[in-house]
Amino acid sequence: MAKAPPIEEQVQALAKVRADPKSDATRDAIAKALSSRSNVLAGKAAQLAGELQLACLLPDIEKAFPRFFPDGADKGCVAKNALSEALATFQSTDESLFLRGVRHVQMESVWGGSTDVAVDLRATCARALSRLNTHNTLPALTDLLGDAQAPARAAAAQAIGHCGRPEGALPLRLKIRIGDSESAVMSECFAALLKLLGADAIALIEPFLSSLNGGYRDAAAMALGESRLTPAYELLRSRFEREITVDGRQPFLMGIALSRHADSLEFLLRVVDDEPTPTAVQAVAALAIYTNDPAVTGRIRSVIDARGDDAIRAEYGKRFAPR
Repeated sequence: MAKAPPIEEQVQALAKVRADPKSDATRDAIAKALSSRSNVLAGKAAQLAGELQLACLLPDIEKAFPRFFPDGADKGCVAKNALSEALATFQSTDESLFLRGVRHVQMESVWGGSTDVAVDLRATCARALSRLNTHNTLPALTDLLGDAQAPARAAAAQAIGHCGRPEGALPLRLKIRIGDSESAVMSECFAALLKLLGADAIALIEPFLSSLNGGYRDAAAMALGESRLTPAYELLRSRFEREITVDGRQPFLMGIALSRHADSLEFLLRVVDDEPTPTAVQAVAALAIYTNDPAVTGRIRSVIDARGDDAIRAEYGKRFAPR
């Protein structure tokens, strides 16, 4: 029997199927690669299947996925990451695969210690489980909220929000009370609570606007703004008016801008026109979300020109410079 070419050559040969993506030969070549023991080749095949939209290969992908879980079968989590993405792309309904993936931790040696290479896998599987939204979903995602890796915890919070089930707010409420070392995780928890509970979540998030942890404070203000809820906008305006420090007012300005409330633009333009220079500069930074709206940027420029403050004008030039 002839010796198989090196894996690198097989991967290069497989990449050439893009030239004829819908042919039977292409489908067969990718299916064969999916059955390979090589994690690199199977991962490349899964990537190509998704890229070429070959949903007919979903059974092959589902069959390949479990093969790479035993120790040493998938260095770097190359195959499992690509296969899980393909499973999600083709909306696999095999919940057992995603439950296995969301619980998988893979520690590998690196210089000076070890690292978990399965974080992206757990995040992908969390999102897929939220789509399936079965009785197993919330328990699995609740467990993931306690993951050792922040990106996995953030993915868990986001996925719980996507489930749309009010009971999903319970682990999120506990999580924000316990806190997290990463403000990005808290941000996802706040956003998910607002998605699940609407205006009822505002009272849960409001205390974090006074947090001594600047990351928490910023995350709370951003989440409230992005919720687009009128009571959230009104709270941010009220807190801005009560705050006396420049740094303390900054997150409220950004949240107000993100709210896109009917009154938010006029409010921010007034801040640019009337408030002391440092706060006006922060308002210009917040207004940068309108960079691609010529009508709004024209109004901002008019207010700044009328005020005639060089520091504010410089901030405008930095934030609204042509890209």
